[in-house]
Amino acid sequence: MIKVPHHLAIIMDGNRRWARQRGLPSVSGHREGSETLKNIARHASERDVRWLTAFAFSFEGLSFSFASKAFSFTFSSSASASSSV
Repeated sequence: MIKVPHHLAIIMDGNRRWARQRGLPSVSGHREGSETLKNIARHASERDVRWLTAFAFSFEGLSFSFASKAFSFTFSSSASASSSV
């Protein structure tokens, strides 16, 4: 039997880089990162992980475009309002 951790912590990094490598706007990278985080949260919940911590905002991000920050805050608000994940 596989032992499941009680707490899983994730540092989200590289969303902007992922988008640039594909010739997409930064917001596309943030969107893809948020979908990945939702999938991880769903799987963690199914496996009875009690705590999931995601670090997704850095001081470096303060210099990024308003659109990037607006998307990040929108995702953060919608994720915390959702009880299904």
